[in-house]
Amino acid sequence: MGLFDKSAEQLAKEDERQKTVKDRNREAQDAELQKHGMLLEDYDVDTLRSKNSESLRIIAHESGFANSVGRAIGISVGDPADKVEINLLKMLTQQNFIVIRQNEQIIRLLEKSADGESATAPHRDLRTLG
Repeated sequence: MGLFDKSAEQLAKEDERQKTVKDRNREAQDAELQKHGMLLEDYDVDTLRSKNSESLRIIAHESGFANSVGRAIGISVGDPADKVEINLLKMLTQQNFIVIRQNEQIIRLLEKSADGESATAPHRDLRTLG
């Protein structure tokens, strides 16, 4: 029983299954990152700026909504106050996305100045660093 009793064919099948699961996980991660505009290796500098502008519009919309609801109902009111808090958390999340994208732009510019390469080229996969 155990690892040493398995044939090479069984081990190869298990390896293939693990690779398939990893590929599916990777595709799911990529889809989630793409949904939030965070699939950085696919973006050039102009696209990063565009995504930042989009996030700023979301923040402005949520901020206006959160402030108007908060003033109208008072922050201490039960369920509507929860909605205000959720909108504030959404704004913070968008701000984090902007900071991450700006950091990506800074990294590219620093690498360009150090290596003499183009800063607009797609960047390495940051998920492999963690």
